Amino acid sequence: MELGRSRIYAITRGQLSTSSVAALSARPQLKMLDRSRKDPLQLKNLIVVVHLTPYCASMDRCRTFARERFQVIEIGTDSLDDFKPRFAAATIVIALVGEEMSAARPADEFFHTLERSRFAEAIRQAQNFERQFGSVQNVVIEAAKGGLDTMASEHMFSSGEAVMNVRKTDKKVVLHGMDAGSSGLFVDEIADTKFGEVYFSQEMASNFLSFAKLRNEDKGTKYDVAGDVVVVL
Repeated sequence: MELGRSRIYAITRGQLSTSSVAALSARPQLKMLDRSRKDPLQLKNLIVVVHLTPYCASMDRCRTFARERFQVIEIGTDSLDDFKPRFAAATIVIALVGEEMSAARPADEFFHTLERSRFAEAIRQAQNFERQFGSVQNVVIEAAKGGLDTMASEHMFSSGEAVMNVRKTDKKVVLHGMDAGSSGLFVDEIADTKFGEVYFSQEMASNFLSFAKLRNEDKGTKYDVAGDVVVVL
């Protein structure tokens, strides 16, 4: 086992560029790690901290920097799946510089980060019903949930996790009242889902199903009291 760790350490160390080695050498931890050459995990952690915090900064400065970066991270136009790795990297740095990161904190921070995004409505709904989340993935599932629109004539989705085969369409539409902004949203893409064909734009606030279209396609619905959701049959 020790021989295996030594080999992994050597491979990881050998992949570093000259500038990376120079930056790492400014940290006393590298000298201690190089003496035993048996802790590739700690080497990886040190590499992450050095490359994602200011060069040659004190640990207090690194901690402040990591916290500041963590507080301003936003999903932007990314999908939930694309945002998760960026968020995970930020939480790793926070933990590595000594910031307290309990088991429940990542999910809580991820949840509140989405309050400032196009998923704000889904987050508000979860807050209204006092939902609790044990993991980031649980938050992703909640944020990706859709609503049922009794006024819409088309299904409209914003979550890339729920669609496939996204493509351009000649039947372009301008949506009003469903986008994250105050003006209408021009949509020229459609996609396939388990509910059929939908209009797709990541700029929309959430996923919405057209009640009229479901009825026209003979798809029944029922209200699940326990889950407080409308289920498509």
